[in-house]
Amino acid sequence: MNGRKTLVYYLGKARSVTVTKITFLFSFVWLFVLAFLGLAPWTVLLLVVLLPKSWKNLQAYFHVQDKQKTFPIVLKALGGIMIWYPVLYCVGSFLPALF
Repeated sequence: MNGRKTLVYYLGKARSVTVTKITFLFSFVWLFVLAFLGLAPWTVLLLVVLLPKSWKNLQAYFHVQDKQKTFPIVLKALGGIMIWYPVLYCVGSFLPALF
């Protein structure tokens, strides 16, 4: 082994899953903060539509943490946010110029 230790090593599996849940939910709460403070256009709030489906899909990961079976679910859920946030941000940035 190369001696590297991950956050899971220090926190343990159960706490790491809790951190994943909190981080995922915080990312959606943060959207409201950014929009309210005017740091992001209001269109980014449309990402909240992803929350119920993503949370439901993540339940499999929360119950069983298998790198090959359930970890891709986490990547897909977070990937949705990472893809749609810049798209909605750009749309929200250009909308005022169109009208």
